[in-house]
Amino acid sequence: MRTALVTGGAGFLGRVLIPRLLEAGYEVHSVDPEYGVHGLNTDLGCGHVVHLYAERFETFQIKAKRYDLVFHLASYLTKYDIEQRNKMGMEAFRDIDLDLQMAQYLENLPPRERVVWLSSCATDAEGVEVYAFNKYVSERFARWLGKRERVPISILKPYAGYGPGQSLSYPMTAIIHRALRLEDPLYVWGSKKTVRDWIYVDDIVDAILMAADGIFPKGGAIPIGTGVPTSFGELAMQIALQCGYSPQITADLEKPIGSEHRVATTAVAESFGFKAKVTLAEGLARCIAVAKEKSATFRGVGV
Repeated sequence: MRTALVTGGAGFLGRVLIPRLLEAGYEVHSVDPEYGVHGLNTDLGCGHVVHLYAERFETFQIKAKRYDLVFHLASYLTKYDIEQRNKMGMEAFRDIDLDLQMAQYLENLPPRERVVWLSSCATDAEGVEVYAFNKYVSERFARWLGKRERVPISILKPYAGYGPGQSLSYPMTAIIHRALRLEDPLYVWGSKKTVRDWIYVDDIVDAILMAADGIFPKGGAIPIGTGVPTSFGELAMQIALQCGYSPQITADLEKPIGSEHRVATTAVAESFGFKAKVTLAEGLARCIAVAKEKSATFRGVGV
């Protein structure tokens, strides 16, 4: 049976990717500190998933194992929002150690078929935001690996990914939860004019699987987005309208938001056959439905 390693398997992307790999017949080894905190993720419970726990990657026990595919999705900092990250000390640079350990492992034991390494559109803010700096360094490691003949690596640079079940540290999820409480004014962090390219999780995973199949070229970082710009003010109003009200949208200018404008240039990915399928309106409807269901369940437990 073909094997796949997923770092960050309990995370936002990993929870969607792993079932797709199982459907394709892979034995999946998934490593994430969350498995040590919460135990096995029963949503992924299957005879062909091996849940591995490592608080830090250097203690991970698979260093002597070679896989057919490796997906490097892990990031410690995604559990924090931008304000929390920028207030951390040296721990804010922990991802650099994680990525270095991963790069050294891959240099020694490259997979038989492909590495898919996740960078970020946030690398444009490497001078002012610690997460952006971490991802900038991470991409440098991946590009260096891409120069090694024996490491078949594809690097993806997703834009503003979103989807059901994302944590409140992500801006869209936070806005949805405020809108479900019918808050008026409805606050967004930073300027209402800040623009992002919102891409649904299923589309990102489609791109990841295309990369695993070797469809994208080795080495270069491929932007993955919709190419559609949406300001935070527009996003908040779309969310509010889907939640059934029309509030005043207000910017909290004391909160950080990062780069003012991030929209993918889609021509490269489209030239290899990738195009996002889920519209923002469709994706928001799915996220809001799940958030409503979870909110109702939570209220029921408290009764």
